[in-house]
Amino acid sequence: RQHYKMAYTWYEEDVVFRHGILLEGWPAATPFQNPSTLSTAIPNLRKITDRLERGKCAFRKLSSAEVMERKKRWEEDVAAGRAVAKHRSQHSDCGVLRKR
Repeated sequence: RQHYKMAYTWYEEDVVFRHGILLEGWPAATPFQNPSTLSTAIPNLRKITDRLERGKCAFRKLSSAEVMERKKRWEEDVAAGRAVAKHRSQHSDCGVLRKR
């Protein structure tokens, strides 16, 4: 059995596109982020916990077609500026030859 780590920041790329898994049923009024970083207001945490315990919020395996469709929409959102793609920062020594 494989173990996965939840990635909230780059959710689309690290969870949906890489593993084909979608989290459904997250409370609409609660920002999608790591619950430990939500405000200390108990109601938001209680909503998440309640939905998870009742099975209203759960992971679902997507078909290949669903992943492709979601990726297409996400790429359109990135192109339109509605989403930000994951990127790596350039090293400060980029282009500098190293001794071998």
